[in-house]
Amino acid sequence: MSTSPRAEGNLPKPPSVERQTSIHNPLPQNAPGAAAAIGHTLENSIPLSIFPLQPDKFCIALCGIPGRGKTHIARRLGRYLDFFHAIPVKMQAAGAKVLWIEVINEDENFLTTQYQNAVTSPDYMGMTDEAAQRDYRRRVEIFRSIFETMDDDYYASIERRWTYMKCDHSKQHFVVHNVKGYLFQKVVNFIMNLRTTSHAFYLTRHGQSEYNDLGRIGGDSGLTVHGLRYAQKLAEFVDKNIVKGKDGNDVPARLWTSTMRRTRETAQFIKQTTIRIPSETDPSLEYEWVQMRPRAWHHLDELFAGSCDGMTYEEIEEKFPEEWERRNVDKLAYRYPRGESYLDVIARLEPIIIEMERHQESLLIVAHQGILRIIYAFYMGLSRAEAPYVSIPLNTVVQLIPRAYDCLESRHLLYRPDRALAHDGQTESAAAGKNIDDPQSH
Repeated sequence: MSTSPRAEGNLPKPPSVERQTSIHNPLPQNAPGAAAAIGHTLENSIPLSIFPLQPDKFCIALCGIPGRGKTHIARRLGRYLDFFHAIPVKMQAAGAKVLWIEVINEDENFLTTQYQNAVTSPDYMGMTDEAAQRDYRRRVEIFRSIFETMDDDYYASIERRWTYMKCDHSKQHFVVHNVKGYLFQKVVNFIMNLRTTSHAFYLTRHGQSEYNDLGRIGGDSGLTVHGLRYAQKLAEFVDKNIVKGKDGNDVPARLWTSTMRRTRETAQFIKQTTIRIPSETDPSLEYEWVQMRPRAWHHLDELFAGSCDGMTYEEIEEKFPEEWERRNVDKLAYRYPRGESYLDVIARLEPIIIEMERHQESLLIVAHQGILRIIYAFYMGLSRAEAPYVSIPLNTVVQLIPRAYDCLESRHLLYRPDRALAHDGQTESAAAGKNIDDPQSH
């Protein structure tokens, strides 16, 4: 897997972002980041953390015996670097700085699952589960007989000059050697927080709010009657599908909301019961776990519309026609006056993605369309430019299960009102984003 910044000669010329001069300021400063955001129509600053910083091409090489989670780690890491740091990723390279990552895992339960999932690999397309498992086990034994761990025995004196990381997620044991630089440190942090096993994420918008009913954006209104009915349906869905396994036994699960009134009201009927679960490090020990204990995150608050907060889109178009046009031209980078852009949201959601990857329990997130669009786009492999046009409808739970080679998606419509709800002003055609690009990341 290799990464490299795009050559400036291959990028489109940036639009004019020069600020107007005046007699009092004949030499104005351009907005921070304006020169970095090639292809975007910016007149204000951007979160520079989500644009490339690494000046050189570099290679991340994963090694280890098959079935240890290398593909899962490589694909998730590549997605993280691409989406949150605008580093274009390819699966091969030469002449680059190298970070070696050795993946180790001898946990029997994990390996059994890996063998069972072998049929999902493109290598075994069209084969039966039994044939795929048999061949995969044969490959593992061949590699096991010749594989030598890094920094051990004969080649140790050479390998100690390298930059590498050894990780065993089954033991939460990591060795980091000679790793320097901002981006490599980001890579190490992401991998140390990554789980190599799949679990489900459930994404849902809050129930219909009073502002949804009026077609207004933003605000901090409560739920309508229809919103409360959805909240009750959501609690029933949680009881049947999230906190219970297929065998009917309790399984630990988490609940996150934004700090806004409409998401907390949507989660109000979800039960918090206490169960006992075995310790991850010592299964002979048990500890108490509170099911679906709500945790409110400011990071999950809706995209802030600033001066346009509480307005309808028709009012924005009428009162701020220039702002309306800027938003239509570049919805990804457009920032509301005194508000946020989708790029700002991407920057503040990076810690949330790290936390999502760190936990192993199923997770329900009750948030907002602008927020869930970004999370959905990240896990489904969509570009940043496509994210602002993802449809996350009301009254629906979107279930995602990220895997090594894909991400499974299913949608559950929980509430269908007797009459059609008022248009909330937030549904836009996905086709609207087809011609929009985010050159720095895709």
